[in-house]
Amino acid sequence: MDVGLVRTIEAFILPPGGLLVLAVLGLLAWRTRIGRLATILAVLGLYLLSTPRVATLLMQPLQSEAVKTPDEVRAAGAQAVVVALAGRIRPAWEFGAAETLSPLSMQRLRYGAWLARRTGLPIAVTGGALGDEATPLAVLASQVLENELGLKPLVAEAASDTTWENGWFTARLLEPHGVRRVALVTHAFHLERARHSFEAAGLAVVGAPTGFYGDDTDNGQSPIGDWLPSGTALAMSTIALHELTGNLWYRLRPQVAPAAGGA
Repeated sequence: MDVGLVRTIEAFILPPGGLLVLAVLGLLAWRTRIGRLATILAVLGLYLLSTPRVATLLMQPLQSEAVKTPDEVRAAGAQAVVVALAGRIRPAWEFGAAETLSPLSMQRLRYGAWLARRTGLPIAVTGGALGDEATPLAVLASQVLENELGLKPLVAEAASDTTWENGWFTARLLEPHGVRRVALVTHAFHLERARHSFEAAGLAVVGAPTGFYGDDTDNGQSPIGDWLPSGTALAMSTIALHELTGNLWYRLRPQVAPAAGGA
C-alpha cells in the first residue's frame, strides 16, 4: 500500500483526527441518542489522551527493553550498530540546507554514534526519502556522521519507506559484510516493531533503546498535574497508539520480503 495513503488513513483514525471525526459525526446526529453519546465520547477521549497519566500508561508497555551498556552490547555479540531513522525537518536554512534530520532522528543517531565509539563497532544507518524530491534520511545521517561526528557508516540503506523495509533492506546490505547480529538503536517505544522487522529479515537483534518517554520519577509536580491536559501528552498518546496498532499489524501481516532494496 502507498505510504502516503497509509499516512492519510492514520490521520483520520489516530488522535486527534479520529476523535474529531467522531465528534463531527456526533454533532451531525445530535438529535439522536447515539449522536450525543458519540460527541461526549469524543470530547472525553480527547481529554483523557491529553493527560500525562493516560499518555504514560499507554507508553509503559512499549518501553519494556532495558538500557544497554556498551559492555553489554559487546557481550551480546553485536557486530554492528544499526540506527533506524525517524524523519526530517524542512527547510533547515540555519544549516545552509534545504533539510536536515528531525529531533527524533538526531536523538537516535547521537546515541548510535556514542555506542559505536564505545564498543568499537561499525555503524550503519537506515531510512529512505519518505516523499518526493526529498533526500533519503540515510544520506542526511551519513552527512552528519562524517561532517559532525567523525564517523563513516558501514552501510547507508536509503531505499526504505517503512520499518518493515528498514529491516529487510538493511539485512541485504549487511550480508556481504558478514554482519548477522546487530545492536538496533531506535526509540524505546519503537523497538518492538523494529526488532520484529529486523528479525524477520534474518538478523539477530540486540535491543539498544533510547529516548524513553513518560518517566514516573518525582519531579515536584502535584498529583493534579497528571490530569491536566497538554499538547505534549496528546502527542505521546498518539505515538503510543500508533505503535500499539503497528505492532499488531506487523504480527498479523504476511511475513514477506519487500520486492527490492537500495544500494
